[in-house]
Amino acid sequence: MKKIFYFVSISAVLLSGCKKEDETVAPTNQNPTNTGTVITENTASTFSATINGNPVSYTINNTDVFTVYSSSGSTGDTTYKVYGASISKLVGTDFIPMLTINKGTLINFAWGEPDTTMFSAFFNPKTYSFSDFAENGIELEWYDSNNVKWSTTGANQTGSTFVIEKKISYVKFDYFYVKYSATFNCKLTNGTQTISLTNGKIIGTFTN
Repeated sequence: MKKIFYFVSISAVLLSGCKKEDETVAPTNQNPTNTGTVITENTASTFSATINGNPVSYTINNTDVFTVYSSSGSTGDTTYKVYGASISKLVGTDFIPMLTINKGTLINFAWGEPDTTMFSAFFNPKTYSFSDFAENGIELEWYDSNNVKWSTTGANQTGSTFVIEKKISYVKFDYFYVKYSATFNCKLTNGTQTISLTNGKIIGTFTN
């Protein structure tokens, strides 16, 4: 089962069923000793990289570029969840993905959805591996100007890294968020060709 909903501007219009958290959690920096840019709840979500030798960058402006969240998996005595966040462009009434980062798999051995503590810890600052379909790590999907999807799934990721450098967590409009900054490099394939992504940087969010 997969759920998809949208974070739209400051009004935070959220569509499709998202689990509501009752507790209030103050913003917490899980890596306060890390130097560099400090991220806060209001830090803009951005992406930049060199893909196949060409510079690519996106910024969430909540006007025509938004973050679209998704999660997939199963809920029961043991819950398995893969979380996704896409930078998507609004075209008419449709959200067209430009970049998606999926992270899996969070396993909760108790009934129901992971709580905020478990969800936040799932994104702790450290180095993560790329994993096909995000089964045990990161999957990145990028859509080129012809809307062709290039994915880390199916490409040899020897030497690739994805490093979450900083992370904060907070509650906004009753929804629990993790905002993170990461650097990465990887290989992308469209099924027949393979290209390189280097100098990747992202400030993004996931929600539970």
